[in-house]
Order: sequence, then structure tokens, then C-alpha cells
Amino acid sequence: MRSHVRERALTGLGERHVRRLDRGEQSRLRVHLAHDVVHRGERIRGLVHDDVDAFVERLERGVGDEHRDLDDRVTHDVEPGHLEVEPDEPIVDRRQRGSHDAGPYRHLRAGPGGAVGYGPAVRRGEALHGRRVDLRVLKAADWDAWRDVRIRSRGWLEPWEPFGEPGAPDPITDPEAFRARCDAWERQRQFDAAYGFGIFLRRGPFIGEVSLGSVQRGPFQSANVGYWIDEAHAGQGLMPEAVAVVLRFAFDELRLHRVEAAIVPRNARSRRVAEKLGMREEGISSRFLQIRGIWEDHVRYAITAEDWAHRKSDLAAEFLTRR
Repeated sequence: MRSHVRERALTGLGERHVRRLDRGEQSRLRVHLAHDVVHRGERIRGLVHDDVDAFVERLERGVGDEHRDLDDRVTHDVEPGHLEVEPDEPIVDRRQRGSHDAGPYRHLRAGPGGAVGYGPAVRRGEALHGRRVDLRVLKAADWDAWRDVRIRSRGWLEPWEPFGEPGAPDPITDPEAFRARCDAWERQRQFDAAYGFGIFLRRGPFIGEVSLGSVQRGPFQSANVGYWIDEAHAGQGLMPEAVAVVLRFAFDELRLHRVEAAIVPRNARSRRVAEKLGMREEGISSRFLQIRGIWEDHVRYAITAEDWAHRKSDLAAEFLTRR
């Protein structure tokens, strides 16, 4: 490997930038999805260009958490929310150029010798847009707006969220905990493990969050979607619009094949969001996730790339095209 490529790959790869979160940390940080979608695991993929892919694979094997030798210096708490992760600059995989019109199997690409590979063709920026909402990655400077919504809507949101770890700092009251929450999402974005966004009214205030979590590559090419919205803005079609924007990102940009959601059966409002978008109900997972200290059953919903290709034009007309 050329020396300058290796130096660039190593630059900034400290413990906060390289190590994946283990399951204990996921629970402590509470970076699973809101509305009851749990992270099943994370994988590192493609942080750099093709020249250093092999180097990153070797590096990954050396930065695991088996010996707990790379623990963060501070325990971080993250309100159960949503996640997303993305590099600072767009990264284009040269092997995938021209694959944008490959239909529902566009997430597949031909590698050297014709072997089939997987992965997103383009890593886009940190902002997405719908008809009435804008989505972007939350920053530490968003704490005041985020905190105000969480406090105002606490009784509306918390019945559907897990308890946090006892003694962990609360990002609602601690700005440093909120900063750590943003940092955790950003690390996940960089690892292609999860993608989270704040929801903002078009040229307006913050009103909620939506995310893709537990991104799985290889033969799965899947993720879980989670979402929540300010009670004051519920019932206006803004939540299904934000989820539609994220689905477009999942299928058209990340080249995923399947997106799932898991919702407590009695959470009728969240179920209506999934149903409005044509997500298919696939059954119930018994005692799937701890919600307010109780192991709750969850209804499972899903949409695939084939479904998206069939419904995309209708969903775009209703939720994505600005008027």
C-alpha cells in the first residue's frame, strides 16, 4: 500500500473514530431506535476509497471490543432516538458508476472477475428534503430546540420508549450528554451502521427525529426505521412524509433491499405511519423489546426495494415533491 494512503487512513483514527459500539454500550448509550426498533448489530464498511478497502478490513479486526481496551473515557447516555452516519465528503465507489438504473436489484454490483458485491453507490450529504420537511444530522447546537420538544412531549413519547441505564446522564438536562449523543450517531454514520436525522419544518423549527438503524450489508442489505414527532405537530402527515424521505434515502442512495419497523401493537399512531407508506405487516415478535421496564410484543412491518420501485411514484407525489 502506498505510504500516503496508509497515513491518510490512519489520520484521526482514535478510539472514538474507529471502535464499533458493543451491545453493552448500545444499551448504555441507548442508541437503539425510538418506537421500539432495536439494533441487532453493526458492521464497518467502506469508510474510504477502493485503494484502502483491504487495509480497513485488516484494521477492523484489530479494533474490536473483546478486551475492553478502547472504552470511551466517559459513559455517554443517549435518549432512545434515531441514528445516521455519513462521511464528511461524498464517496463514490468507482465500480458502481452507471448502476443507478439497475432496478430493484441495483444494490448488487459486479466486482473483479464478475463476482457479486454489495454496498451503496454514493454516500450523500447530511441533509434530505421532503415536500414540507427537511432532515439533517443533529449537532450539539441543536440541544435547546431538541430539549424543549422532548420536555413538552415527554408524556406523549416516553410510554413507547425503553428505560435508560440507571445513573446515566440525561441528554434532556445535560448538554454534554446531548453532545455525546450526537457524537455516537456520527460514529455510526461513519461506519455505515446507522443514519439518523432531526426533522425540521421547511425553513422552520425542529419537530422530531427519524432514523435507519442496524444497517446490515452482505446478503441482508437491510435496516430498521424508527421515528418520533413533537405532539404539537402530530396528525398533520409530517411523520409519514419524513419516513418516506428516509425510505427514499435507504433504497435510492444506500442501495438497501429491505427496511423494517417494529412497533408496540397498541401504538396505533405509529402503526398508521407504517401503513400509510404501504409497509407490509409481517407478524408479531413476542417480548421483543423492553419498554418502560416491560418486555413488550412488537408488530413487524417491512418494505423491500421491489415494493419501493412499485410505490415510489405515488409516495413521491404525496410526500416528496415540493409544490
